[in-house]
Amino acid sequence: MHTICSIFSAISLDGFLTREDGSQDWLVSVANANHDYGYRQYLSSTDAMLISYADMKSLLSTGIPVPDTCFVYTEEQLSAIAAEKLPSAIRLIQGNAISALQQISASGFRNIAVEGREAIQALLSESLISRMTLTLVPVLLGKGIRLFGELTEDQYWQLQSSQAFDDGLIQLCYEQSL
Repeated sequence: MHTICSIFSAISLDGFLTREDGSQDWLVSVANANHDYGYRQYLSSTDAMLISYADMKSLLSTGIPVPDTCFVYTEEQLSAIAAEKLPSAIRLIQGNAISALQQISASGFRNIAVEGREAIQALLSESLISRMTLTLVPVLLGKGIRLFGELTEDQYWQLQSSQAFDDGLIQLCYEQSL
């Protein structure tokens, strides 16, 4: 059975995930705080989440809840991290994003939510992301940290759906073309 990796992310009109300092204050000032734009439904459609340790620490600081099954990978020694107070849903894996995905797939998880720029870029560079939901936020940042990194070859995606929200955000759902 095939593993499906998907992403769900907000980006600025010029393609940035965060400012250079990692903040997303621009997102908070534009997006409706009472609307999750389908994020809970997206998470409920997945079996597990895959995220790097560095990105998990950032995610935890925002107060966003961790799903029931969350795999956090790191190339650091696990013994150094194990002493930290992490939510019980987190399962630590030593290695990179690709090896972590292989371990998760071997354990029977098939629908994986990929979170954080590091994991997204690593899996996207290997064409391992199958679906993406991007919410375009009507702001131009000019500079910052991009969601997508450099690729060695073009990747083509097919639009599956789009939705415009009253607050000016537009959500685009894509599947990778083969």
